[in-house]
Amino acid sequence: MKSNKKRIFFIWIVFLIVCGAFFFFNRDSVGAIFAFASSQIWLLYILIFVAGSLRGFTLIPATYLIVLALPFIPAVPLYFLIMAGVMVSSLSVYYFFDYLKIDELFGNKHKALVQKARNLLSTYELPVIIFWSMAPFLPSDIICYISGTLRVNVYKFMLGMFIGEGVLCAVYIFGGKAVLGAFGV
Repeated sequence: MKSNKKRIFFIWIVFLIVCGAFFFFNRDSVGAIFAFASSQIWLLYILIFVAGSLRGFTLIPATYLIVLALPFIPAVPLYFLIMAGVMVSSLSVYYFFDYLKIDELFGNKHKALVQKARNLLSTYELPVIIFWSMAPFLPSDIICYISGTLRVNVYKFMLGMFIGEGVLCAVYIFGGKAVLGAFGV
């Protein structure tokens, strides 16, 4: 069992390194991929959904994905794609972070924040999940991880994430489209 955890963790680290190297050292290829994908809109939709779904394992906020996709995808489909990715990603973090022992990373790196969230979450589950996931300055992956370790009811957790992230993503996407429209983009 331990060797499976080590393998999964190793694969996850390799995936992060490969994606990071590809992004930082081969930016022209990333641009070419998006240029091709924007001409094939369904391919771009799939790419955004997959990236959004895997985002939780990279600890990268959904905001970056929104900013990246905003010029290429209309607001309504982008909202649904991002929200679908956020829900898959949140559920993945909820179930798998404890399994992969990522909790030790969060426990050490964000010790005070994690403890405060644990205390609040154990008393006020749904409101804390909603407001935490709605706050742009708080990493939503932490509340997903803590909800999973405290075994918050998964339906309550998903409802809270849907409401909180739904509001935040709507502001980012529809507000971002309005700003881009004001600049003629």
